[in-house]
Amino acid sequence: MALWWVSRDGYSIINDYSPGIEAQLPGCVDDTLDQPMWKEFADQTVTSVDKIMTANGFKVDAAMNSSMNIYDTNFYDYVKAYYRDETKAVLSISPDCGSSSQETDPVMYYSASFGYTTDYQKNYDAQSPFLHDLELKDSIVHIQESEGAFRVLSVNGRRTGYAMIVKNVDEKWTQLWAGQDVISCAVRDDNQIPLSLAPDCL
Repeated sequence: MALWWVSRDGYSIINDYSPGIEAQLPGCVDDTLDQPMWKEFADQTVTSVDKIMTANGFKVDAAMNSSMNIYDTNFYDYVKAYYRDETKAVLSISPDCGSSSQETDPVMYYSASFGYTTDYQKNYDAQSPFLHDLELKDSIVHIQESEGAFRVLSVNGRRTGYAMIVKNVDEKWTQLWAGQDVISCAVRDDNQIPLSLAPDCL
């Protein structure tokens, strides 16, 4: 899974390909507007995971939690974070009734995912310069392409995203363009962005 961790300095670090597991509770289409089925599922999941993590010496990272209760929607999903030495772990419980199946009439379910990483510091070191220089809070970045001092980034919030082209100028990453459409030819040419990074333009 892609484990999202909010650093002490407020930046969002993505830890791709982290070991993880998902629990599914089918039948969510029959839940009412107040979601009693989801609340029971979330309460039981949090209680079980807390017990296991405490027994294994993990502490709760209160700064990253959506809240200490399941009714807080700070991150939309309920999120609870744990740490022990270099290991970071995240429990995320989605209030959405959905399915990832491609079937015509799939079984719908509530889901809870749990994952961990020991690569957090490496990922922080690689991603934080972009987040800091571009003043990106509440967003993660992936480097899609690179050439010389230029990078094409994928920037994503919790539920949305866009592309960005940046350049390292005087040891600082500077935004040249950002958007969900194709870059304009004028912006590409004026900034001497390599054609390999932006072959199409308007």
